[in-house]
Amino acid sequence: MNGTIKINADLSCRHAPERIFAKQGDIDSRFIEVSFFFGGEPFDLAQVAKSEIRVRKPDSTMTVSDGVKGSKSIIFPLTAQSLNVSGNASADFLLYGGSGEVISSIPAKIMIIGDYNEDEPVVSPSEYQSLLDEIRSLAAQLNSFKTQSSNQFTQMSSQMTTLTQKEDSLDSSVKTLTEQLGSIKLRPMGQSIYDSLGDGEKNDPFSVFIITEG
Repeated sequence: MNGTIKINADLSCRHAPERIFAKQGDIDSRFIEVSFFFGGEPFDLAQVAKSEIRVRKPDSTMTVSDGVKGSKSIIFPLTAQSLNVSGNASADFLLYGGSGEVISSIPAKIMIIGDYNEDEPVVSPSEYQSLLDEIRSLAAQLNSFKTQSSNQFTQMSSQMTTLTQKEDSLDSSVKTLTEQLGSIKLRPMGQSIYDSLGDGEKNDPFSVFIITEG
């Protein structure tokens, strides 16, 4: 269920689009079908890669919605957020080219007729501002992640360097110990076994006895 308002918009900015009337509180039911002209000639929509409508509401907040392109016109929605405040609003139609070009017409006037059956005041958040806030929040989180990742990488690199140095030092110590021991043998044994050895065995210059019990 929807109602579509058809208007013309002159991209040469010599004529303002017609005035549009809508009702406060309507939800996903009102659309604007815009035929674009330039200097009296139909504008070639094949050049358009993306389009959007920016509604500046009576409370100065803004909503932004994408248009749906047809062969000769583009249909834009008047969202529930766009119509939740009564009064005089404006609609700016923007066309984007594939290489970043932007062209627009003089904003159309929207008369949003109040819904006087509402008992409670309507809160009017700005979709555009909410989108900007979300983008800023995501950017801040990304920067924080990059900083933490960089710090962790630096710490890991430092730890790896320290471990490598300790490994080199250990290898050197083992080599030095091996050279010092030469053919000396470490012979762990209990006191009773040591006592039972003969003098020749006890005086073996290549044996080092380690007593393992009292």
